[in-house]
Amino acid sequence: MSLTNEIFPLTGISAERAIDVISSACNSPETEILSLYDAYGRVLAEDITAASDIPPFDRSPYDGYALISADTANAPVTLKVLEEVSAGNVPSVTVISGTAVKILTGAPVPEGADAVVKYEDTDFTAESVTMLKAVLPGDIVPKGEDVRAGTVIARRGDEITPSVAGNMAAQGIERLSVYKRPRIGIISTGNELINSGKGAIHDTNRVTLEAAIKRIGANPVFLGTAGDKYSEIERLIDFKRTDMIISTGGMGKSDHDFTLSAFENCGARLKIRNLDFRPGGAFAYLELERHGTAIPCVCLAGNPAAAMVTFFAMAQPCIRKLCGSADWRNERVKAALTEGYGKSSPAARLIVGAINISSGKVMFQCSERGKGSVSSFDGANALAIVPKGSPELDAGTEVDAYLI
Repeated sequence: MSLTNEIFPLTGISAERAIDVISSACNSPETEILSLYDAYGRVLAEDITAASDIPPFDRSPYDGYALISADTANAPVTLKVLEEVSAGNVPSVTVISGTAVKILTGAPVPEGADAVVKYEDTDFTAESVTMLKAVLPGDIVPKGEDVRAGTVIARRGDEITPSVAGNMAAQGIERLSVYKRPRIGIISTGNELINSGKGAIHDTNRVTLEAAIKRIGANPVFLGTAGDKYSEIERLIDFKRTDMIISTGGMGKSDHDFTLSAFENCGARLKIRNLDFRPGGAFAYLELERHGTAIPCVCLAGNPAAAMVTFFAMAQPCIRKLCGSADWRNERVKAALTEGYGKSSPAARLIVGAINISSGKVMFQCSERGKGSVSSFDGANALAIVPKGSPELDAGTEVDAYLI
């Protein structure tokens, strides 16, 4: 989506449009070289091409005997055993008619052999083996069956998963280029977080955001907690140590809501004010230009459930992009409601819940427990999207959902 002709700030926009705006400022960070052993979960900054075939030779899939299949045409037939070859060793003989080589799983198949027969299908001694029935050529794992030399086994922007790491280890790769983890600043605001006694609460937003940011693969940087004072919030805004800042609280229109003004006074430019969905519509997005690079600033509502809905819907995919991920957007699927949703939706809604396929169908189970309930996210893995203007929804209604 082109943002060239946009007139900022945008007001009351959809989640998808907001993601386009925010992600445009989320460029891949710098790179670093890591040991393969330290790179799990990181994002590749280069394509990885196989330098060799895997396996690098024809190998045996199990313990048995390598032989010439034509020798078994008139089975039973007894063959002379020339030697034994185990994994890690190389055959020293060529199989000729009337002979066989005892071979163990993973060992190279000797020249001349075109078949491997399992121990269980033979009678054998130390010097000979008897084939009880005729066999056809085969039961050999061919060179390059898994990976061919020249194949791209991982691409820039791929996460290093166990299988990706295993493929690179098979190529003998020990060091590789990955994107550095972006630093995501967190600011919590609200008098209720700094006061003691009645009316005070624990800062759940900080903890849940730090955990969510770590899960994505970025590094959270807690910048501090501010009361509902303009000067306290501004003092915590630190663009030097962060690649993105996320704040919670102070996004309403009361005399105690100063977050937006604090960011603007630090030089950040307002791009988005409020979103066209609930919960979490009280929102702002700003950018600060620093050395030619835009620092994204995401200001979430203070309500813990609303903050997490907006975080997962919009901040999470944009942080993935900052991590260098090529597949950074939240995956979107269709699912049927397991039960009715008894609210009409003048504005679009994002409903917290879980996708499951235990019934053989893709189903969405709502887990909402209250407007500020963090426990709604227990076991949740998705946000169902209820379009603006929807009436109450019956069980079985198909909806789109973001996987979170």
